[in-house]
Amino acid sequence: MNDKLIQIGGKSYKQCEVIVLPFKPRDYHYVTKGHIVKFDNKLDIVEKGANMNSKHPMVYGAAIPQHLYILSSEEIKEGDWYMYCHFGEWIISNSKETINNKTNTLENLNKDNYFKKIIATTDFELRTPDSGMKAGYYMKDSMPLPRPSDDFIKVFVKTQGKIDKVLVEYEKSNYEDWIKTAEAQPEYKLKIAPDNTITIKPVQEKTSWSREEVVALIQKLEKDGADYFGQAFLKQWIEENL
Repeated sequence: MNDKLIQIGGKSYKQCEVIVLPFKPRDYHYVTKGHIVKFDNKLDIVEKGANMNSKHPMVYGAAIPQHLYILSSEEIKEGDWYMYCHFGEWIISNSKETINNKTNTLENLNKDNYFKKIIATTDFELRTPDSGMKAGYYMKDSMPLPRPSDDFIKVFVKTQGKIDKVLVEYEKSNYEDWIKTAEAQPEYKLKIAPDNTITIKPVQEKTSWSREEVVALIQKLEKDGADYFGQAFLKQWIEENL
């Protein structure tokens, strides 16, 4: 699984995927996507406090509400929400329910990058693994998953959804986290602000590589294509060309 930390300016980040999907509206504060010619299929934001007297296209059925999901390739544990794309359709599941129904195992969920853990979302219905329910309602102390900040949502809409990868900040875990999980202490955890938002940076496209980085890439090529390349050939090629 690709779960590598990236160090930038003394801070730690992981590259994550951004997915936007339609949902049934339960409140007025979400991203929308127009679905008639007049609105040109563009993303927009319905501000909190909008009502049925609003002239926003959502009221007249001209836009489809959307939720944003931030996906990571990190380990999926019991109770975590995850997503996978099945024949072009993204499906959302909870690993606890998956295990209880015996439709899959944690081992299979973490076997490759087919299943992605949801680490943050604008979907208020997705709750943290330790959130309980009683008689179909979330308990008072239940918490939704962390969410992307309003600033990021605005940038996402401004770019019309052209952001599919982001860098999400992580921080070193502490002793209290270890006590709560009763597991081996993870070295890093998702950094979550007091308002339950995550810190996101844009992915900077790499435009130059050092000789050491190029050599590492070629060596990876040799490893991935062992049937076509030999170590002696690549070593000679590197000496002659780099």
